[in-house]
Amino acid sequence: MGHNGKVSPEARPQRCCAKGSYNGCKNEVMATARASFLDEVKTRAASLGMSLADLVGLGSGKAAGKKAYVAGSGSPAKYRNPETGETWSGRGRPARWITELEAKGRKRDEFAV
Repeated sequence: MGHNGKVSPEARPQRCCAKGSYNGCKNEVMATARASFLDEVKTRAASLGMSLADLVGLGSGKAAGKKAYVAGSGSPAKYRNPETGETWSGRGRPARWITELEAKGRKRDEFAV
């Protein structure tokens, strides 16, 4: 601040867009910041011999020590409903279809995969 308590023109933030287009300006600034960050991360990863895929655990590089999680890839199916093809892993609460079929006198082993 200056001696009179007002902010000097040099200290004021620069306007990047014309009046009324603040959202466009904000989006442009964010896009530029994201691109800059991405370039910085790529450069740093490359200096360590890694790719972006390695950083997020999808690559085959040094950082990909664990297998990437794939949605829906829980335990393998142990039981299959012969009518609908639905499966149940045998873990946790039994699937409704197997409970209903067992109530009708069928054996769980009949549905083993």
